[in-house]
Amino acid sequence: EAPSAIASLMGDLDNQTGTAFMFGQSPALLSGLFLNTSGYVEGKEPQKLLASYRDGLQKANGVRNGPVTTKVDYTKDFVKIGDTSVDKWKMALEIDPADPMSSQAKQIMTVLFGPAGPTGLTAPSKNGVVSVVGTNQQLLTSALEAANTGKGLGENEQLKAAAGHLPANRSAELYIGVGPIMESVTGFMALMGGGPNFQVPEKLSPIALGATMDNGGTQFRVFVPTDVVKTLGDLAKSTQEQNEPAGEAP
Repeated sequence: EAPSAIASLMGDLDNQTGTAFMFGQSPALLSGLFLNTSGYVEGKEPQKLLASYRDGLQKANGVRNGPVTTKVDYTKDFVKIGDTSVDKWKMALEIDPADPMSSQAKQIMTVLFGPAGPTGLTAPSKNGVVSVVGTNQQLLTSALEAANTGKGLGENEQLKAAAGHLPANRSAELYIGVGPIMESVTGFMALMGGGPNFQVPEKLSPIALGATMDNGGTQFRVFVPTDVVKTLGDLAKSTQEQNEPAGEAP
């Protein structure tokens, strides 16, 4: 029942004109995978959208689903960023200690949201509602600026180049930043004492996916830039070379 905020927003679809999410590179791969995540819901009445989001989270408080009881602490007008009031929420999933999966569930929550558990900041923008996972006010400030000015990731030249290969008038699109993912994976492997000695290129194009739905059908397209293909090939080669047994000394 924890996704009540999403369910509440879904019930307000007539007021929504678009949705966007960004899963940014986490500062801690095994302790807060979603801590650099932001979202934006555009709508005709931003304050109504915010009220729906707030109502959904508050409704989740005290709800029990099997061995899990959801506790929500919602603080309205927690802080101000410029002239914008920001709400803060914190969610705790209290798991029955007698449940055999309780310890694993707690570990999973730590991996996803960090030691503090699910927390977030939410604020109205010019034409919608912006939210971030965690309490990073700088991230929320950047997200609000992008929402209010329209100058966000869409201004990135590499992303625009990839978008140019997707269907026109698309209903949904997704971009995968290969570079940050490779940096996280190779960094984690190095931390564990393994992995290739590989330098990820500073600028690496994103993989682009787009879908358009019309004329009774759906067209789906995936665009993988050449530099991504080459980099993945170089990584595979580097890994293979490192795993080859050393030759015998003459």
